[in-house]
Amino acid sequence: MQRTPSPVPVRRATVLPSGASLVERRNLSAPDVRPIGRYLYVPDPAVVHARLVGELAREVAGGLVEGGGSLLTSDELHRTPFAAVYEVGDALPLDGTRIP
Repeated sequence: MQRTPSPVPVRRATVLPSGASLVERRNLSAPDVRPIGRYLYVPDPAVVHARLVGELAREVAGGLVEGGGSLLTSDELHRTPFAAVYEVGDALPLDGTRIP
């Protein structure tokens, strides 16, 4: 008797109400950590919970912000339904002890 292999689960993040889906691709390396570029991307919670921040980084040609959790940065603007994007005017040093 031959066993049928179990299907390999695929991670997917679907953003509502648009229904746009971001799907996991195999063999994707972790995104680089980069200094803040011209644009800052805040991933949709669906992307974060599905652990697809690396997929989104690849889509926006970006990397992780050092000390920024799931925040991404890129020097290129890529419109995406999977993140809010902001143009960076000034970047101040991140110092959690000096928050007013």
